[in-house]
Amino acid sequence: MTLRNYVLLPVYNDWQCLPLLLKEIDLAFQSINASTSICLVDDHSTVTPKNFLADASLQSFNAIEQIFYVRLSRNVGHQSAIAIGLHYLSERGDCAQIVIMDADGEDKPSDIPRLLAVNSASEEPCIVFASRRHRQEGLRFRVFYGLYKRLLYLLTGYWVDFGNFSVVPASSLHALTLYNELWRHYPATVMGTKLPYQVIPCDRGHRYSGKSHMSLPSLVVHGLQSISLFSHNIAARMLLLCSALLIFPFLGIIVVVLVRTLTDLAIPGWASYVTGIMLVAILQLLALVLLFAFLILTVPRPAVMGGSSIYKTLIDTIQIIGCTHD
Repeated sequence: MTLRNYVLLPVYNDWQCLPLLLKEIDLAFQSINASTSICLVDDHSTVTPKNFLADASLQSFNAIEQIFYVRLSRNVGHQSAIAIGLHYLSERGDCAQIVIMDADGEDKPSDIPRLLAVNSASEEPCIVFASRRHRQEGLRFRVFYGLYKRLLYLLTGYWVDFGNFSVVPASSLHALTLYNELWRHYPATVMGTKLPYQVIPCDRGHRYSGKSHMSLPSLVVHGLQSISLFSHNIAARMLLLCSALLIFPFLGIIVVVLVRTLTDLAIPGWASYVTGIMLVAILQLLALVLLFAFLILTVPRPAVMGGSSIYKTLIDTIQIIGCTHD
């Protein structure tokens, strides 16, 4: 079987961006004398892609050999669309490596050769992510995105400054598709399951056309989905924090006893009052310690599914478009 490169593009109504994007992807692979195939996962777009598909079948490319158009039967969201695409390509069994990128131009095709080069130069195959040095979104988006990254770091110890733009080698593809968490958040799944990865800095590009579908509520949902994958890290950190905080009410009780017995500073009734407050604080912190310990023991860690064909039930149609070459 001949192995091939793939570019996985989850798409939702961004058909006006794709002609230019495909041309730039074609140029990127030409620059390294390589060929590729495109896997378009249409996340049940409300805008018909018929004109695009007709034009794509007639357009001449030098490096793009085929376009696999995968239409989903319903809208599942960006991360789940990526998961379906990875499952589909994994089952095809002819992947050398997969480039995952957005279809709106914000992930620059000119960075693809750099990602592939880092992957090839690695001692062991690993997933290579593009880290964002400069972002083009509005101020409000950047502020909330910065808060999300810092909150994630405080809660989990992971600093995330990269998104979906990456290269997945064939050796990592099968392992990646075994995890349920992939359906919720692709980058967080890679980190949480300890799959080997590297990060290289890249500048974010500008959208070719239209506006981003990532609204502030969508960003909040996206952030919470990534945080949810680190529930054990969060519970462990909170358990340690509550355990450490127990020192202070115990010290407070000791101070009250010393002041009450060794000095004349005590006011009638104050010792009992302060000691009662400290005991309530101790009981509350102990309850939190037990709660977080219970979460660690009962909430399952990222688990291997052992293979699943559920993604097939979400695929409506698959169309393979052959591209002519100059």
